[in-house]
Amino acid sequence: MDAGPGKITLWAIEIFVATADEGSISAAARRLGASPSSVSQQLTNLEAALGVRLLLRNTRPVALTPAGEMFRRRALVIIS
Repeated sequence: MDAGPGKITLWAIEIFVATADEGSISAAARRLGASPSSVSQQLTNLEAALGVRLLLRNTRPVALTPAGEMFRRRALVIIS
């Protein structure tokens, strides 16, 4: 279920929250039963749709940018 660039899906938001919670794309993929590559692609599409970088993927654990912190709060409301 790939919505492509420019579209924000509930699945992409759930992936973002799982990645933020787990601190790892691989761990988020395991939690959600998805492949790491599909998780990474959904995150890339979400960032493109929002026009901001949400995650610092080159850190371990993955860190949220300031925009990512703000979006995480909104995302939690959306998925609850």
